[in-house]
Amino acid sequence: MPPKYVELLTIMRPNTLVEAIEAAMDVEASQKVKARKRDQTYMIDTIEELRHEINNLQVNQTKPKPAKPVTPAEPLQGTRNQIMPYRGRSGWRGRG
Repeated sequence: MPPKYVELLTIMRPNTLVEAIEAAMDVEASQKVKARKRDQTYMIDTIEELRHEINNLQVNQTKPKPAKPVTPAEPLQGTRNQIMPYRGRSGWRGRG
């Protein structure tokens, strides 16, 4: 028997073994009820947090995203040899 049950039974002072067993079972049942209520409260809080997060995701999804500015490509004149070296018979093109 858990120490806290023994402590409660000592305070309750049952007169017979039957009373002690019933009291212990009552204490155990009340502990289970408390645990169940704690679990239910936790689940309700978790569900509420998830609903809030889903709402935030839906709001963010429906907001139009600004388009990235389009910039024209700059011509690569004079840099081809630097970008695409070529190895021919005389060695690498673009290198001294």
